[in-house]
Amino acid sequence: MLILAVVAAFGLDTTPWLMAPGIMLAVLVYALLPDWEPHGRRPLRALFQPRLLRGPIGGLTLAAFSLAAGLGSLLGGVLAPRFGRRTVLVGSLGAASVPLLATLALEPGGVPYFTAAILAGALLYVGSPITVVIAQDLEPGAPASAAGMVLGVSAALAGVLYVALGWLQELAGLTGGMAVGFALASPAALIALAVLRRHPQAGV
Repeated sequence: MLILAVVAAFGLDTTPWLMAPGIMLAVLVYALLPDWEPHGRRPLRALFQPRLLRGPIGGLTLAAFSLAAGLGSLLGGVLAPRFGRRTVLVGSLGAASVPLLATLALEPGGVPYFTAAILAGALLYVGSPITVVIAQDLEPGAPASAAGMVLGVSAALAGVLYVALGWLQELAGLTGGMAVGFALASPAALIALAVLRRHPQAGV
């Protein structure tokens, strides 16, 4: 958004000035961040633990979730024209919390666990292409900017939530913090429903 505003107002030649905030932040971090206590030297093999990727959490779960997320995005493009964008988007988000929370309760490595991980990945990402198309329909004069807004703002909000959930995990424990994060898919569905009710033409 900032880049588009600067370019529109002053032209492309002024974009190097956008580096200034980052440079200033780097200087402040260098000047103000306290030094860490030195750590002892460790062998190179200690920097990476292969067992984290061999286990059901590190390897197969991430692979199953990521593959399902990609397939879910493709599935969203197929389902939306048939059942309507609002139905698919709101329904997938509302249902995503169930398999997400199930991964916390099920024994890692079993068929039910991986089934829940696959369903969670697919349901969470079914709405990804739909949200972009909805944004472009709501702002037909600037489809690229609308898509950028959806992708950029969602990433920024996710970053803020990661910080808040990390703080919550310190207070309530890892499982409790993850449960709260997983449950946020349901409020997201309600927000999407409210927006599409205000703009019914975009949810068709």
